[in-house]
Parts: sequence; structure tokens; C-alpha cells
Amino acid sequence: MVEARYSFIPGVSSIMRYYDTAVDYDETTYQSSDVCLDKLADCKFSYNDGTAWRDTWDKDAGSHPSMVKITFRFNDEEKERDFEVNIPVSP
Repeated sequence: MVEARYSFIPGVSSIMRYYDTAVDYDETTYQSSDVCLDKLADCKFSYNDGTAWRDTWDKDAGSHPSMVKITFRFNDEEKERDFEVNIPVSP
């Protein structure tokens, strides 16, 4: 299992992945990072609570989204691309 966090960095038009093989739920201890996607004009995240999509998610609420939708628009394209990801949640 790997613990990971993904962030869109607008200044460099990239999505970065920060990760660590030690799952301790502490993002300050991530040991590695790499660029997952670059040349992005925009990136938006939406979160599904099981019934509806939301633009934000309160990570301190004690629950996890059932799905995450990531919408990308690349610098050389006019259209947006949506990716919906199911997130398995472990207790």
C-alpha cells in the first residue's frame, strides 16, 4: 500500500504526486514526489458524497468521498477531459 497526495501546481501547469510507502496518514512525511501530468491549462476536482457532486470536501468531517472527478484542460486543447475515480476506503 502507498499513501499519496496529488496537487495541481498552476504556476508550473503540472499535477504533482507526493507519496510514501509508510502509511502513517501524515502528509508531512512523504519521501518522494514526481510530475504526473504537465502542460495543463486548468485542473478541477469534484467530490461525490454518494448522492451528489460537490466542489469541495471537508477532510476533517470524518468521512471520505465515494468518488473523485478530475477535470483537465490541456494548453493545446479547447475541450476539457473528465476522469472519475472510485476511491477504496479502508477503516
